[in-house]
Amino acid sequence: MNNGSAVGININGIIFKKESLKKVLLSEIKTQTISRAHFFHPMPGDRFLSLLRAGDFVEPSFVSHYLEKGMLNLYQLDMIDDQDFSDYKKAWSDLKSAKTESQKKIQRDFILKKVAKDYWLNDEKSFLTFVVASFEEFFIYPPHILDHVQNESTLLYTRALLISAVSSINALINNYTDYAFVKDLYNTAFIMDYGLVDFGNFNYVMSLACEAERNKPGSGIEVLKKYKRSEGEIAIFKN
Repeated sequence: MNNGSAVGININGIIFKKESLKKVLLSEIKTQTISRAHFFHPMPGDRFLSLLRAGDFVEPSFVSHYLEKGMLNLYQLDMIDDQDFSDYKKAWSDLKSAKTESQKKIQRDFILKKVAKDYWLNDEKSFLTFVVASFEEFFIYPPHILDHVQNESTLLYTRALLISAVSSINALINNYTDYAFVKDLYNTAFIMDYGLVDFGNFNYVMSLACEAERNKPGSGIEVLKKYKRSEGEIAIFKN
């Protein structure tokens, strides 16, 4: 929570101008999906309390909890470009309906060029736009999977969203243009680490092991052994 300054309001690293916020009805916030915006509750003195971050999974209980407290409105800071989002969604849809290899390659080239333009040549756009567009296009698992991963580990939740989105880009780069294959790869990448949270005890040491493994493949188990974790936990990490 923070108040405004000459450069704008800064709340936990989220910097914005007050006029960028939109007042929205709490009851109209879409649940059981990924939030496209940061949501804030206004406080006295032009201060704001962060209630939900863009990219978080929006549980129905988020809305019901604050409605029960008598809260009717929140302030929303959009993080997704509507036109870019629409372009990505249409491109994935057109890839799905493409009948010939030449039609598939047209959509492949469009997506890859747009990704390069939006996120390689331009550092002002949020990758969340592509992440959510891909999620809404491909994700097949029930909502409780997202809820469970986020509740157990925000690290693995964020990792799952990013890796699955990037895997769809990698498929196109490697000339895999079959829509069903890209969709399967997306969902396989998303669920890849689910076993780490499925047993319901994703702890701090396990998160350290995951980070070590990300930086240096093969080093995660050494971290678990260093902290004398059980053989069962090490087996879960291996599997």
